[in-house]
Amino acid sequence: MKTILPRRASVFAVLLAGCAISHAATVTSTWTSATSGVWNDDARWTNSPLQGGFPNNGSGGGATYGAVINAVGTNYTVTLGTNITIEALTLSSVNATVNHTPGTFTATAGVACRRERFK
Repeated sequence: MKTILPRRASVFAVLLAGCAISHAATVTSTWTSATSGVWNDDARWTNSPLQGGFPNNGSGGGATYGAVINAVGTNYTVTLGTNITIEALTLSSVNATVNHTPGTFTATAGVACRRERFK
């Protein structure tokens, strides 16, 4: 079940409207485990190919990023509290919540959420 707070609903709806991927990201970043943490912690992400750090377009030599949060286990929260631009976000773990605190989040090619929460 998706939970979207009303103040974010209109922004999130715009992001969902662009779900068709216009071009692929050059780096796929995957959240490493079902543990809570902050988005901009390099140690929380595994990148393929290996370059850059946490997913944010333009970091790591101009790479574009697709972020995947799919780790299962205990419930956990990924706190996004800084300005981030990525190509796409896939949130597919039944245990994950992305908590969007102050900052701007942009997914230029869309957001896919399955059974999870983006607050």
